[in-house]
Amino acid sequence: MGFTEIKPMKVLLVDDELPDLELYRLAFTMHGHHVVTAASGKQAVEIFGTEHPDAVLVDLILGDMVGTEAIARMREIGDATFYLLSEAEPVVLDSAAKRSGVRGFQKIGIPVGEVVREVSSGKS
Repeated sequence: MGFTEIKPMKVLLVDDELPDLELYRLAFTMHGHHVVTAASGKQAVEIFGTEHPDAVLVDLILGDMVGTEAIARMREIGDATFYLLSEAEPVVLDSAAKRSGVRGFQKIGIPVGEVVREVSSGKS
């Protein structure tokens, strides 16, 4: 059986829903990743500039801006692999992800472990 060792990454999680933020933080931490969190788009942009994460997962709807705007602002600062998370209808998430050139994940219906595995493998 082939075991693929996953290289630990620095992951920035952005969500204004604290239970979701904590769920994803725990899942990524359990897989050996270093996790930093932000509860708003503005905070995410600030953290991105100082922490330089490898991967960034952003909720589509934040309290202060939409996730696609936060991604655009972070891209002005540096490079990372970006992902959108959402409870929105799949067509809404898919459209936003396509416009931003990122992979989107539904929060409902996709196990958190699957999201962690895909991000860990570098799939975008």
